[in-house]
Amino acid sequence: MAAELHPTPIPGLLELVGKPFRDQRGAFLNAFRIQESAFAEAWGERPIAQVNISRTEAVGAIRGLHLQAPPHSEAKLEPGSELLYLHSSAWVPEAETGVRWDDPQLAIDWPLPAGELSERDRSLPWLGQFQVECMHNA
Repeated sequence: MAAELHPTPIPGLLELVGKPFRDQRGAFLNAFRIQESAFAEAWGERPIAQVNISRTEAVGAIRGLHLQAPPHSEAKLEPGSELLYLHSSAWVPEAETGVRWDDPQLAIDWPLPAGELSERDRSLPWLGQFQVECMHNA
């Protein structure tokens, strides 16, 4: 079945919504097909170097706002939730960074109180510090 692209409040971030085929047996969703026009429109000509699936069990768990710093930048598309996302570049641990989930400059209105949080996510820089670090590393 066809997929649809939906804009999000974050510039450049699109949600690709697949429409599963359903019958008496259940449902089937083709999660990736480069020929699919909506997927091709969103992904463009970038390679796919990695596909990850993240499963979060705890309600209120926050996985952080992560990215990889240039030149290793990558493009990426609560109980029992799963997220499948694609990377255009290989993971380089020393290039991984992010921004604090509770940064007042971002003012994210989280729908639940923060639950589980990794030590790595607790120690991410504030947005202001992150911007300075990126300028020094560019």
